[in-house]
Amino acid sequence: MESFTISEFCERYGPAEIEETDFGKALKILPDLYAEGPWLAGGAVRRFVSNKPQDSDFDLFFASEGQMEEVKQKLLDAGAKVKNTNDFNTTLLHKKLLIQLIHIQYYESLEDTLNNFDFSLCKFGYDGTEIVVGKWSMWDLANKRLVPEDISYATSTLRRIIKYTRQGFTICSGGLAHILTQVVQNPEIIQQEIEYID
Repeated sequence: MESFTISEFCERYGPAEIEETDFGKALKILPDLYAEGPWLAGGAVRRFVSNKPQDSDFDLFFASEGQMEEVKQKLLDAGAKVKNTNDFNTTLLHKKLLIQLIHIQYYESLEDTLNNFDFSLCKFGYDGTEIVVGKWSMWDLANKRLVPEDISYATSTLRRIIKYTRQGFTICSGGLAHILTQVVQNPEIIQQEIEYID
């Protein structure tokens, strides 16, 4: 993993004033983020890094169920409304932001969270101070490559391949073979009922 403060990122890549970006405006609405959690990870951070509009949801990950429940209650107290809830996540609408509280699993750190993502393209996170990215995430993003890593929920990963190829990303036959090899070695990861988040 690589990390840099958000101010370092802005100095190097822009924008000069994060407060003026969709991402910066969303951070004012989202709960506070910390090194010990909660963390923002996945598509919202990737969209910020690639200077794309924030046109989807914001996924929050947690160190514990207690931390997740505390954040959920703070959002509800601030006027958020529950849109959907299931065994994997709770989706809230707050000041026009869709916020997903991910509770399929809890993590020790932001790096641990990102290490559980299935594609390098998804390994983008923010802890309130630092942007953390996977070793190859920036490269794969710039080259529109969809590279699978460790797979936890194979059926969901296949659905996500369709999603990302529609966005112009490509996966090579070696990447597809890597997914199939993991399924053969561990058929339990098929888990068709899991709705993976990103």
